[in-house]
Amino acid sequence: HGRTFETGRPTWAPEGWIAVTALQPYSTRFREGTNQLLLVSTAGAAPRKLNPVEHHSIGTRTSDGPVWTRDGSKMAFVMDGAMHVMPTAPTGDVTGAPRRISDDLANSPSWAADSRRLLYQTPRGLKLVDVVDNRVTDVPVNLTWQPDIPQGRIVVHAGRMFDGKTPALRANVDIVIRDNRIEQVVEHRGDLHTGQVIDAGNDVVMPGLIEMHAHLSPDFGERLGRIWLAYGITSVRNPASDGYESLEMKESIGAGIRRGPRVFSTGGSFDGSRIYYAGGVPLSGGGQLPQELRKTTELGYDLIKTYVRLDDRLQKQVIDFAHANGMPVTSHEIYPAVASGADGVEHIRGTSRRGYSPKVSQLNRSYQDVVDLLTASKMTLTPTIGITAGTFPLMLARDPSRLDDIRFRTLFPESTVRSMEAMAKNIAPAEFDRLAEVWRPMGELVRKVVKGGGVVIAGTDSPIFPYALLYHTELEIFQQSGLTPFEVLQTGTIRAAEALGEGANLGSVEAGKLADMAIVTDDPLADIKNARKVRMVIKNGEVHTVAELLKR
Repeated sequence: HGRTFETGRPTWAPEGWIAVTALQPYSTRFREGTNQLLLVSTAGAAPRKLNPVEHHSIGTRTSDGPVWTRDGSKMAFVMDGAMHVMPTAPTGDVTGAPRRISDDLANSPSWAADSRRLLYQTPRGLKLVDVVDNRVTDVPVNLTWQPDIPQGRIVVHAGRMFDGKTPALRANVDIVIRDNRIEQVVEHRGDLHTGQVIDAGNDVVMPGLIEMHAHLSPDFGERLGRIWLAYGITSVRNPASDGYESLEMKESIGAGIRRGPRVFSTGGSFDGSRIYYAGGVPLSGGGQLPQELRKTTELGYDLIKTYVRLDDRLQKQVIDFAHANGMPVTSHEIYPAVASGADGVEHIRGTSRRGYSPKVSQLNRSYQDVVDLLTASKMTLTPTIGITAGTFPLMLARDPSRLDDIRFRTLFPESTVRSMEAMAKNIAPAEFDRLAEVWRPMGELVRKVVKGGGVVIAGTDSPIFPYALLYHTELEIFQQSGLTPFEVLQTGTIRAAEALGEGANLGSVEAGKLADMAIVTDDPLADIKNARKVRMVIKNGEVHTVAELLKR
């Protein structure tokens, strides 16, 4: 069929057709469109497009259909958040209009072998519906989990410590950890050194870093969690994901089933009727919105993200609901989002429903109105400068040492290692200054916002470029833009923790906070590059050496 973009899961018809959901843009002017059915022949016939209900998306191109019955007589899929069933022929032809069969938000449909009963997922549990008589029954699944909280006492002796709040290192400090929290941070006392003692020598103990914009792919496997920890990153905010997948990731890591950082996540971005990325929630009107908002509390979202095409009036409703339920809201928008109370804005560049970035010009320059809005409102800005065209490859070419790191060569696929090496070699030194000019105006915005009292937080939009590697590169870009190493570290520690609503638990090394720390071999307050020289990480009171994290 040629190229498609992030198609949904395939389903087979008995007579040689595969159906998927695929993006169908409205025009060549904008990339957004609706999700529609695409039938692909296994026998070489031309593909066929189906659009059952004009201007309405068929699911989100994830796990919400379509699924064909075994006999090919029906197809089930989610539309406008609800489960629908549509009569079909085994050849793939549609023989009738879709019929709504659920009142609650539906996901993950699966047909019984009798082609009559349909199992599907809701935020409140599994449902089984008989599509002939419309009888719905609950399917109880009693699954529980418990947070894994280590028991015991650990003393970390820090020859040098950055506490996350003061711009100078403290010397000769003892950090007492009880279970998963910091009990004391005091000047060295020999009587405290009983039981398990970690002597950091002259290394620097610092708060665990927080990545504020990364999309965590389950396809990456369990090594993804080890990557973050090995680079000193103990918390990650995922601003768009499948709500059920992210909940599983939070719970499995929280239960100690696999190693990884704390995960703060949401579900699919709330969007308008025209969407682009798979997983986005298309809202063709206000009727579906109350259910989607209720789902955020039922699945325990940590934040809500609104996306490019969401109507400004609906965004205001989302913000009001989120704040009433203790959640922040972030988006690509700066105005009128800031006037509606939005808490954050992602990317200095980034798409917008207005057809252009409202924060930056085509030459990557931001004007004083943007600076004033950000500094006056204290709206968080996650710049993601590293994904700007040519920026990350330039940083690799200037300093390829990060590619020689044993963590990168061990934890990432060989294909990624090879592609990053090629990327670095493809940029000649003669191009360095020209490429640096591309992102320098964006760095100037970061400098003006921070120096003006605004709030910048560190995030990357990985995996556009490799997880963790891009994060430390982003920190280096901030330093090259005129921030002091202390100001840079705050974007990935205390400021990030406060943006998560976790300022009481994370972001600094002090009594009462969760025991999330990294031990690095050199002073990050002298040069931010030293923040990636991790020897050991403590997350939730559990100690991990880099050598251990390199092993499955």
